[in-house]
Amino acid sequence: MTDLYFCQTEQRERYLHALFVRYTGRDFEIEREEGGKPYIPGHPLHFSLAHSGALCAIAMSQTNVGIDTEVLQRKHYKNILERLPAAERAEIESERDFFTHWTVREAYAKYAGTGIWQEFARLEYIGSKLYKDGIKLPEEPKLCFAHGAVTAIYSHDASFEVKTLQDFTL
Repeated sequence: MTDLYFCQTEQRERYLHALFVRYTGRDFEIEREEGGKPYIPGHPLHFSLAHSGALCAIAMSQTNVGIDTEVLQRKHYKNILERLPAAERAEIESERDFFTHWTVREAYAKYAGTGIWQEFARLEYIGSKLYKDGIKLPEEPKLCFAHGAVTAIYSHDASFEVKTLQDFTL
């Protein structure tokens, strides 16, 4: 189970610190794997965060997790859309559809610990399933449509519960 939190981007450092202390019971230092993925040394807690505009999404989990969020707003995405496979382009009829496809890719890239552009051409999101190099991945991406945004979570157990930051004292 992944705990999903939303906050204002400007408050993310404060909330991240409070969440880490709550989940780990101690102070912490964030380090990065070779590919840039952040982790807390010596603790099994996994986390991922993303922000779009003023919104920040934070995922906390006991298993590897990747998250991405995009506030629904007018963006020029035609150049990216043209780079998607035809079957995937056929599913995209709105900005929400586009951001759904984009956030699933980005959440997977964060889960894998790579960058989106290292994975982009290898991924396809068709029929709510994610494929890499033509092979369906075993994990199912989960989507949350809240706060005027599309948020995708990718994990071994991508079931999630939206929690409020008021669930604990800062």
